[in-house]
Amino acid sequence: MLQLKYLLHDRDRALSILSRWNYDESQPALMERFRISSNAVYAFTHEGVIHFLRFAHEEEKSREQILAELEFLRYLNANGYPCLRPVVSKYGNEVEVVDTPAGRYYATVFLGVPGKSLGNQPITADMLYGWGKQMGLLHRLSKDYTPENYRRVDHEGKLNWMAEVLATFPDEKLARTELKIVNDWLAKLPRTKDHYGLIHYDFELDNVFYCEDTKKFHIIDFDDAAYHWFALDVTNALASYEGDNPHLALEQFIAGYRTEHVWDEQWLALMPGFTRYQLLYGYVRIIRSTQDKSFGEEPDWMAGLRQKLAKLCKERSANFGKEI
Repeated sequence: MLQLKYLLHDRDRALSILSRWNYDESQPALMERFRISSNAVYAFTHEGVIHFLRFAHEEEKSREQILAELEFLRYLNANGYPCLRPVVSKYGNEVEVVDTPAGRYYATVFLGVPGKSLGNQPITADMLYGWGKQMGLLHRLSKDYTPENYRRVDHEGKLNWMAEVLATFPDEKLARTELKIVNDWLAKLPRTKDHYGLIHYDFELDNVFYCEDTKKFHIIDFDDAAYHWFALDVTNALASYEGDNPHLALEQFIAGYRTEHVWDEQWLALMPGFTRYQLLYGYVRIIRSTQDKSFGEEPDWMAGLRQKLAKLCKERSANFGKEI
């Protein structure tokens, strides 16, 4: 999640960044369809085709990690995996570095994908199966992937980042205890090629699109991709399912997954540990995002957001300090 000061919509800034790419200038409601969370994402069209502009401040994202993400996407696309396709700028760049009065931003553009997200439609057993199958295929391809130029962060880098953030919060003693518990737990897990590799990390329902006409899936949002245990990817994905039958979701997802990649039953018992990791990671991201209160008058909606995030922090820290 971005620091709150970067959650504010600035149409002029977005248009200035978008000017590095070709777009339909006469389209209605230009730069009015947007979402700002871990990045700022704006929808637009070029020659009538939906595209998405994504950008973030250099305090939030590194150019090298973005390039590593795009390198992985090129590999996946070359191997027929149904995922996002980056679009080069007018200057032939996949990543544009844009200096503004508010600082430096890194921007990319992606083609839109067909269909609707699984989070916005009724999900059948076949769709749950296909959801798992797409993750299994991703992990199978990931096992054979060797980056040529840029490498995504691994779980140790994530743990170090959490430690650095928590060091700036003297009162977060319990969170630091939780970090040690999670770190020690992860250190005992096997890191074989069948169990550990470059994962999507955020394979939740909203990032998996399904086209009813073609019966095909398309995967978006690789922004958090990291070297981690494959079981964490499964854990995070299934945590996004809020339907009436979680047992069926797990059963169908794993059945689909196994058609593409090995899955040992032992990992099911370890999923609560990965949940603890993810809750801690989310907690640290939230306290970091809300610490800066020096960026002027806040819009009315931000007070409500702060309350919501405070509630989330309380929920996510409920089991801090307990054994895994």
